[in-house]
Amino acid sequence: MALDLHLSDDDIKDVAADYNGDLDFRTDEAQFGYIEKSQYLLVPDAKNYFKMGVPANVDEIYARARVEANITALNLPGLGGNADAVKYSYFRAKLVAKGYLYEYGVGILGDRHVYTDEVRIATDQDIAAVTPEIQNLVKAFLKSTDRAFIDKYWRILAAICAHVLAVRSHHYKEGVAAEQSYDNLYARLWRACAIDDKFPFPDLKKLYRTAVHPFGLKAIADLYEEGVMNQRLPRTMLIRADAMPAGAAKPGTALAIVGLMRAAAWYPHFESAFKPEIENLEKAVAEIKTDRYRYHVARSLYGKAAPTVDEAKIYEKAETSARALAPYLVGYVTVECEGSPIQNQMTLRQASDDQIGLKNRFMRFLQGVGRKVDAEQNIEALLPSSHEREPIAPPVQP
Repeated sequence: MALDLHLSDDDIKDVAADYNGDLDFRTDEAQFGYIEKSQYLLVPDAKNYFKMGVPANVDEIYARARVEANITALNLPGLGGNADAVKYSYFRAKLVAKGYLYEYGVGILGDRHVYTDEVRIATDQDIAAVTPEIQNLVKAFLKSTDRAFIDKYWRILAAICAHVLAVRSHHYKEGVAAEQSYDNLYARLWRACAIDDKFPFPDLKKLYRTAVHPFGLKAIADLYEEGVMNQRLPRTMLIRADAMPAGAAKPGTALAIVGLMRAAAWYPHFESAFKPEIENLEKAVAEIKTDRYRYHVARSLYGKAAPTVDEAKIYEKAETSARALAPYLVGYVTVECEGSPIQNQMTLRQASDDQIGLKNRFMRFLQGVGRKVDAEQNIEALLPSSHEREPIAPPVQP
């Protein structure tokens, strides 16, 4: 899905920092969340899409605008019923009106691969809840600058959500530390896309969990892919289009850090010592990028089957290789990537802590490499020779 873009070292650090952030993702703790029934997405009856008074013969552009207004009004009571909530409701309406509730045109609800269907056809009772006060809130919003913001940036907002779902598997996870981690990632992406100076959504969790939840992972992923293929997104999102999926981030993270090491004078010695491991990482990452959602911990919600037995073996070899390299990789980012978000990356942290003595020795080497004339000798002393190497046990499957 990704374009052929050259990634700088800063790009590599930036993308790799998204993987699981400062929380260690564990597939055995995966959460499949839900929203309250009162917050379900309401849409007009498919046969009466203009049920709320829109003439049947209006032109297509005007009809779409009226549909957006109607869906905004229908959903506003469940999202708070106030001037702030209308922003989240309107974002829902943009996604519906643009077709992202569909599955390849199968129908208004389609096959969205969801565990809990959080979409309802609006009833007469729902329509009656659209009081004059609700209508006035919607009308005022449609004349506001916040509406113009969403009209301009809705694809970027949705792409950011799709990326977080891809690399974290959730909109948000419960708990103060987890929610702060998600807030930090969403805010960092907003800043990188240059949209943080206009902030119509004071509550990112309400935007990216409550408002978006009913659409399912695949619909949002399809929107992201369309934006990438048409290059209708900022570079920040284009370079993330083939980021490693949640549950399979370790090889991608390891290979990204290896890429950062390549400019170092000592790297040829490192590469020579760990050539099989690096090749295992390259092979697995290339395979994952051909269809990354097959390796996602929630692959069924993307409509994907599990990897084949042979593909799984490629991945397992790469995981083992990443664990072998972990003390060097974590040591490297700790010393050489100061101030970068990648320092908070936890994907390789446990494996490096299992070999903490080696990690600390490698860090001391990096800290002194600029002052020592015998750097090559020192790096060789930290690397295993071919006859000394002991196999590392494969990871325990959850």
